[in-house]
Amino acid sequence: MRTYWFVLLLGVTTMAGCSAQVEDDFNTLEPGKDVKPAVLKHEHGPHGGHVSDLGDGKNYRADITFDGKTRDIVVHLLDADSKPLTEPTPEEVELHLEGAKEHAMEATELKDVKVWRLAGKQVPEAIDNIEKIRGHLHVTIAGQELEAEFTEEDEDHDHSEEHHDS
Repeated sequence: MRTYWFVLLLGVTTMAGCSAQVEDDFNTLEPGKDVKPAVLKHEHGPHGGHVSDLGDGKNYRADITFDGKTRDIVVHLLDADSKPLTEPTPEEVELHLEGAKEHAMEATELKDVKVWRLAGKQVPEAIDNIEKIRGHLHVTIAGQELEAEFTEEDEDHDHSEEHHDS
């Protein structure tokens, strides 16, 4: 009799521990269906460009935009919170494009904020959209030399043109 009650108790506790099947956030795959890998999206900046950390990203970031009509590349320097950088003023901003000579970027005012522009005539013909920018940005701020890299990994996503015009 003890065995009966033990087995009954064991069965009841086992059944009590089982709950209805919980629906997970997983997709059920149908046989024969192709699955596309997930694409990691990069962050868009306040100007619609690619945001890259300068150095360790604790203090400064850069929002890089490309104008499809003029082919200008514009760098908007940002603080760590992705707000326009007002102080300190960078001593030097250079864009080193893969396959081209290095270019010191010209500082200009755009909507009361200083930006750095590389004229389209200085941009290699092979670069016809922001996804094709390869190289690095070199910025000197308060005596500190910082860099941001632009690689093929940055292009593993789709963009509409509206995000890339400055």
